[in-house]
Amino acid sequence: MLADVAPAHHRYPPRLDALTPLRFVAAALIAAGHGADRVGFSLGGAAPYAIGTAVSFFFVLSGFVLAYNYPSLDGDGDVRRFYVMRVARIWPLHLAGLVAILLVVPQAGWVLPGIDATLAAPLVATLTQSWFTLVAGYAGAYNPPAWTLSVDVFFYLAFPLLLLAMRSAPSRTFVAALVLSVACPLVATWLGPTNRGDPVTGWNWYLLDRTFPLARLAEFALGMLAARAFDALRARAPRSRVGASAIELVALGTAAVAMAAIHRMPYAAPWLGPGVADWLTHVGVAPFFALTIVAMALGGGAFSALMSTRPAIHLGNLSYAIYVLHIPVLVLDPWPRLAQDYGPWPAAAACALALLVVAHVAHIAIELPARRAIVRAYERRDAAAAARAAGLPTS
Repeated sequence: MLADVAPAHHRYPPRLDALTPLRFVAAALIAAGHGADRVGFSLGGAAPYAIGTAVSFFFVLSGFVLAYNYPSLDGDGDVRRFYVMRVARIWPLHLAGLVAILLVVPQAGWVLPGIDATLAAPLVATLTQSWFTLVAGYAGAYNPPAWTLSVDVFFYLAFPLLLLAMRSAPSRTFVAALVLSVACPLVATWLGPTNRGDPVTGWNWYLLDRTFPLARLAEFALGMLAARAFDALRARAPRSRVGASAIELVALGTAAVAMAAIHRMPYAAPWLGPGVADWLTHVGVAPFFALTIVAMALGGGAFSALMSTRPAIHLGNLSYAIYVLHIPVLVLDPWPRLAQDYGPWPAAAACALALLVVAHVAHIAIELPARRAIVRAYERRDAAAAARAAGLPTS
């Protein structure tokens, strides 16, 4: 009976498989950056800056994918379902990662010295830790990479309003988001980086222009704008494999060059101010990422074909588990000992294999079942509410 009155499910457009493995590349870069010293490597020069831009890629891709999958949210029911899908997508593995931290990381490592672990716990659990920039040191508590999830949650909450604005005035909406983002490093420069390096009292531009959600809003809005560009370009995409491959190569190549050169951005601090220069160090590659995403989504070339193979897609599907769980894996004891006994490359290979196995198990045993359970529970509740509104029995 409930099936007769259940609301229609959201109709997703065709999958863009070539984008999924790009998530794996970004997650792998971040895990490698965090784990290099654990396996005997010392990153220096441009590498940490290039790796840091992978976070920007995630924000741009998030805006693109959501705008592509949800070109409209018509009515409260669509908005509620969107939020339920976001909860089902992000929270189960986030909470699993938090539990893993509590199990494998010594209590002294949960938060930085001087940070209240009791206060940090609910902020991290609810993914609101990045919203409170004035409370320095809390954004990276427990599972440090989760600060980006906190920014994502802010974007999810804002998405229905952003979508309405983007549909009616896309250019003005992006410009407004850009102004809000630039305002954060400008304010940070005005306040001055007086306490940089102090995790407790150091509320400064490092936090305001990197981890505060409004500072990253331009990247998310750029992804949404890229989704509109993709929709307009689909009918005019090159039909030849050579032409499409050339476009993909240029997009990937320019993004790689921008990542390699971004380490020079801090040198602009005397002219732009430290806050703006630091902000650009983290978001400056975003336009090239947007171009790459559009080029790979259009497909038709050799690179998108390679990214659309089943092994590549599976690695992409593991990217969220890799991102959330790489810190608990990296802190385990064997890696420094393996690096000392056998060298950094064998230690790195063993660590990468362990992380892939953990991510695969978590994806199969936690992420997918929990997501299905949450969505099914919501659908049953929604169907029951529709039945009651129609005056039908719900049993």
